[in-house]
Amino acid sequence: MASGVPASGVTEPSNSTFNQLKSRVAASVGMGGQQRALDLAGDGINNGIRRVNSKLWSWLLTTADITTVADQANYNEDDSVPGDFKAPRSMLLLDSSSNESSRLVWLLPKDFDNLWLDRRNSGEPRTYTVHNIHDNRTLSLSAAPTAKWVAAYPTMRLRYYKRLGLYSGNETTQIPVEAELMIEYFARAEVASVVRPGALSRYESMWRDQERELRSAEMRWQVGDFD
Repeated sequence: MASGVPASGVTEPSNSTFNQLKSRVAASVGMGGQQRALDLAGDGINNGIRRVNSKLWSWLLTTADITTVADQANYNEDDSVPGDFKAPRSMLLLDSSSNESSRLVWLLPKDFDNLWLDRRNSGEPRTYTVHNIHDNRTLSLSAAPTAKWVAAYPTMRLRYYKRLGLYSGNETTQIPVEAELMIEYFARAEVASVVRPGALSRYESMWRDQERELRSAEMRWQVGDFD
């Protein structure tokens, strides 16, 4: 369930397919239709996505609902913690009618460990953290919830910044329209570095300018969990 970029549906303007992006990149260096250039363009586009994934973007906000379990303090991918999780935005608590009625507070892992030294007994969770987003993405609550707490809040709604996946099929769309131009210019620079070195500095300047434009459009309150 997405709040920034819908999981499905039509955007305006529409997203470009992988093949369309590769074709534009190959044509930009005078090698339109040539397989070598298309392959290099594909690598460059995916490397551009990797760069996008190094930062937090408001247009990559999305949500995942996680079912709370009595006496369970830790939740992982088997409990619907999403594989594309990168960073938290907020954790809302839903009542039995799926209405947002409360929230948990995010803590940095070191602060979480310092504050919640003893989690042996069930109770009412107040905070949450994720110690390692790259390994098991285990989401930890400050206390294993009691059955009464689970009855009051059967669902946790994690709003989070996601990572974009890499392209594979030619007809797939992956990059939000907000980022397509930056990634296309990034790929042009990578391809030019191999086949048209004279154009490298121009395309490198273009993608960096576009990235700055995107970053300037980001509002501070969209980048982190609540203070």
